[in-house]
Order: sequence, then C-alpha cells, then structure tokens
Amino acid sequence: MNDRQIVCFLEAVKERNFTKVAEKLYLTQPGVSRMIATLEKELNTKLFARSAHKTLELTQSGNYITKCLKNAVGSLKRQRGKVN
Repeated sequence: MNDRQIVCFLEAVKERNFTKVAEKLYLTQPGVSRMIATLEKELNTKLFARSAHKTLELTQSGNYITKCLKNAVGSLKRQRGKVN
C-alpha cells in the first residue's frame, strides 16, 4: 500500500465514482481503477461493490479499511502539527 493508493481510495469513498476521482486527482479513470484493484489485491479483499450505474458502495471490509486509514491519516496530521 502506498500513499497514492490511500489518496485514491479515500477520494473514492467520498466521490463514489472512479471517473470523478480521476478528474479530481488529474489521473485517468483506468489508472484509478487499476490502483484500487491493486490495493484490493494487496489487502486480499474487495473494498467496493460496483453497481451497474457506476456508483460505488463500500463493502464491510471497505468500511473497516476506511476507518483505519482515516484514523492513521488523522494521527499523522496531528503528529505533523506537533513537530512544526
């Protein structure tokens, strides 16, 4: 897992659409899709359930990973604030 995957994943949680994430992060939609697929492979779990309307819903694993990553990012931001 790398920082780009984390950013893409957390944006996808917010946007619920890979195309919107791609536009926001100045990436291609296939690139975002591959990044999420690679993250899912690394974690050995599906993070999103894809619908026919191209909207994304978090799986149970996706919800858990979202909470973990948001907590980690929040901790890093707090630590960064203490250092400055």
